[in-house]
Amino acid sequence: MLEEGEPGYVPVDREFEIALAVDALNSGGYHVGLMLVGPTGTGKTLFVRELAYLLGRPVVRVLGSRELSLRDLIGGWELRQGKSVWTTGALPRAMEEGAIFYFDELAEARPDVQAVIHSVADSGILHVPRTGAVYAPREGFLLVASYNPVGKYYMEPRIRSSTLQRFVGIPFRRRYLEGVLRRRLGGGIRVSLPRRIADRGDPTEHLSSYLAVAGEMEKAGIPKGHEPPSMRAIETAARMYSELSSLGLKREEAYELAFLSACLWPMSIDEEEEKAVKALLRLHLSEVQG
Repeated sequence: MLEEGEPGYVPVDREFEIALAVDALNSGGYHVGLMLVGPTGTGKTLFVRELAYLLGRPVVRVLGSRELSLRDLIGGWELRQGKSVWTTGALPRAMEEGAIFYFDELAEARPDVQAVIHSVADSGILHVPRTGAVYAPREGFLLVASYNPVGKYYMEPRIRSSTLQRFVGIPFRRRYLEGVLRRRLGGGIRVSLPRRIADRGDPTEHLSSYLAVAGEMEKAGIPKGHEPPSMRAIETAARMYSELSSLGLKREEAYELAFLSACLWPMSIDEEEEKAVKALLRLHLSEVQG
């Protein structure tokens, strides 16, 4: 049975390894967000709660909508008893607390709100318009967002490619739900975070392969409806490889997972595109090894 307060998510693949690698990158000064991509009801919010539970951090959650304003997100002035008082919004509050900030359904947010998330994912710093205030996150702050990629989002992306490429992605698919449900129904599954058991890999080890695969993706129009992997995304993949290889993954698995999580999954979890990119990764890895 679950312990009191334990959310009950069970990992299907390498979700926690990806999340810990992103957390380590941010702790080391390289800023990147974590994007959970999947249909409604596939465990994205439950995963965030489980991650926060295992890390011992609070969660500040915001639900994206057209009604959510910059004032809600970053704060604003209020008149109280004849005096103007600044009210801190959800995002700077999470940064001050060293919390996990979870922006649920980012695709539903207004462009000006998305632009703030883009900036924080890119630089780790929040600049508040008009006031000149600058927020730098306390240790432990982690920017997490999610969106539902099905249906109209494939035809009309509502999050810019440049924003998505400042995140590392984790796919959530409906077939993954059985393990989660078994645990929540008393299946006795215990979950713990992976530990660093090896030295970090050389981030430049597979850089040539990553650049070649990104070029092939551009020729093939992958991911559909989005720009091909940028220099920023490829750098993130190289850094993710370094972190993942220290968490017990075999070098070949870390090589593949790092690229998919940084250069494909933030924008697409289409399984045919994933198969094509995996084939390219294996081809270029075999060329290097050969």
